[in-house]
Amino acid sequence: MLETKQREIQRLEDHAHMREDGLKASEDMLAADTQGFIDFFNKIKEETQKATKDYEEAKGKKGKMAGELRKIIEEQNSYISRINKSLELLRIYYDYKIFLDSLAPKEWQDRLEKRKEEVRKKL
Repeated sequence: MLETKQREIQRLEDHAHMREDGLKASEDMLAADTQGFIDFFNKIKEETQKATKDYEEAKGKKGKMAGELRKIIEEQNSYISRINKSLELLRIYYDYKIFLDSLAPKEWQDRLEKRKEEVRKKL
């Protein structure tokens, strides 16, 4: 009977060692999984921070470019305005020229017409 008790004790000890080994393996797997998750989380966190930084840089560049574009458009509008004013002045001056030419003597008008024809022939 003593032998039976010893076998039973040995069996229970073996069973306890197997459970301890199983628990140890489970703990090791849990630790590895936890570390893997922490590494994954840190990687995602770094990527998110980099993406946010890249976004902010792109946003800043876009804002700067938009400002430059506004400045160029304002400059362009200024040029267009000045050109339109110059064209209007040119029309007014041309009307004055026609009026003054109509007041000029016929001889002067004939000489002017000859000069214009000579210039046209050269071109």
